[in-house]
Amino acid sequence: MRNTQALLTQYAHYHRDPRNIATHFVGVPMIVLAVGVLLARASIDLAGWSISAAWLVWAASTVWYLSRGHLGTG
Repeated sequence: MRNTQALLTQYAHYHRDPRNIATHFVGVPMIVLAVGVLLARASIDLAGWSISAAWLVWAASTVWYLSRGHLGTG
């Protein structure tokens, strides 16, 4: 138990470091954008409509949030 507490304290201290916050502030949106761009390249033709994988992931995540009562997030 003591080792777990020490690890959590170290983890909290590390994530409050301004350099870590700055890298997450820039890096996380870059990763999300890159995944969206890659998913947008893959498309599926359904009944004459070309639907990208990005739309499918967006729709699935919206349904997931809405099904759990998070109307604002969905």
